[in-house]
Amino acid sequence: MGFFTKRDKNGFDENGIHKDTGTAFNPDGYNRYGRDKEGYYSNGRNSLGFNKDGYNQEKFKVNEFNDDGINQFTGSSYDEEGFDENGIHVQTRQKFNESGINREGDLVRPDLWRPSKNIIVDDVEELESPMFTEEDIQLVSQEAGVNEAKAAIALLESKGNLALAILQLRSE
Repeated sequence: MGFFTKRDKNGFDENGIHKDTGTAFNPDGYNRYGRDKEGYYSNGRNSLGFNKDGYNQEKFKVNEFNDDGINQFTGSSYDEEGFDENGIHVQTRQKFNESGINREGDLVRPDLWRPSKNIIVDDVEELESPMFTEEDIQLVSQEAGVNEAKAAIALLESKGNLALAILQLRSE
């Protein structure tokens, strides 16, 4: 290694060797891309493939949007669920969709919740009078360790049977 080796701002040379340790990792244990030996980046998130600035190799952020606000998977300003990078839904213009569910999949407006079109319900009359309460949803959510949207779907599929809904969710 020469005396005038060019280094980046973090002390790594063109071969990825750190000036202080003589290895591919700096004294804090991160390589020139900000990843540790397991591939985690330095701000502690548990996502592989992102550097210390929170970008993957395709220059998309952890939230799946690039600096221009384009989603990595849809190629538009909205993700698959219709939320933009700020979490605003395309139809409701709120931080929840028409079913009251936010970008993280949490039921934030139980008064708006309706089953998705993918759920087959035997008796439509059952939907008009709820089979379960908001407290039931919260209980199943807590006991099964899932968000409230998943708990509500499980309750719907189990026709309001709390124990069955919890068991189904725990077995997934």
